Amino acid sequence: MSDLEPTEDQYEAYRLRRLEGQLEIAVATQFGVTTKTIYKWCRKVSEWLKTAKREELDTLKADVTAKFEHLYELAVTGYHRSIQPRESTTDSEQFGITTKTEPGVGMPGFLAIAHDSTLAIAKLWGQAIDATDRASFSRVVGKSQLELAREQRKRFQLLESALEKEQAMSGGSGDKA
Repeated sequence: MSDLEPTEDQYEAYRLRRLEGQLEIAVATQFGVTTKTIYKWCRKVSEWLKTAKREELDTLKADVTAKFEHLYELAVTGYHRSIQPRESTTDSEQFGITTKTEPGVGMPGFLAIAHDSTLAIAKLWGQAIDATDRASFSRVVGKSQLELAREQRKRFQLLESALEKEQAMSGGSGDKA
């Protein structure tokens, strides 16, 4: 199959044959070609449309993945900031200026957001990986979908271990995200 876009005649033959359901012989007569040519034209248009839609879908998936990855990074950064020790300074007549350092308590909500982002990415690409053949493992941002899924799985495992550590530090209280 040629990667060139089909001609107007090929589109019209496709429309008449596949969309309107006309007989191959009637379409062939209208264009002055054989039924075999009509079959080839319809197959070419069909394959070209599939390829164009697959590329469009991969582009949309890459855009959504980038947004989820950004959300993931924001959530992880927020969590790391929430576990940092906090200094507070007070000025009183009795004690003067005092500085007190309190441990960061950590906010598991950030971990939940990061976790959900990772799951969304895995679902987005995981379904596509299961439902397509090898030829459709197209390159996205220099990495295959499989490589992206493996990276997301590693992130998820790191996230789970951080969540377990957080729960252990807080005495196991709280809900699992």
